[in-house]
Amino acid sequence: MTPAGNVPILWEGSATARWPTRLAVSLVFSLAVLVTLIPVAWPALISGGLVAFTSLIFRRIDVVVVEAGVQVSYGFGGRPVQRFRLEGIEGARAERMTRWQTQGLGYRGSLRFFRMARAVIRSGDGLHLELAGGRRFWVSVDGPEGAVEALGHLGVPRA
Repeated sequence: MTPAGNVPILWEGSATARWPTRLAVSLVFSLAVLVTLIPVAWPALISGGLVAFTSLIFRRIDVVVVEAGVQVSYGFGGRPVQRFRLEGIEGARAERMTRWQTQGLGYRGSLRFFRMARAVIRSGDGLHLELAGGRRFWVSVDGPEGAVEALGHLGVPRA
């Protein structure tokens, strides 16, 4: 995963989880058994397959700090992508996150409607961004101190 263009990367980190793969495999297997037992339930296999595929988006999260800001991409294909412009980042800090604190795994919240969002795929280290307008974003990533340091060199204060 690289940011658009020929932009130098100041810091790069990622986080990987096993639970999305386990969820997808068990869901598809359970639905295949269901269709075998009840043949008219085949539409459930199609919808379940889509849910399983969607859960694989959260198998991996990549975070990149460049001079323009922070880019967060999901899945092994690097899509979808969230970008946070440097002008919109008011502070950053490394945090230890648990499932209890983040209210579960996956993508939680909405920056637009709730002014806070979390992309958490496992308990552990994460990056917390204080954004313009009182918005907040958390993301699971290994070694978030490096991202905080890189953002500090760009003039973003520690939150």
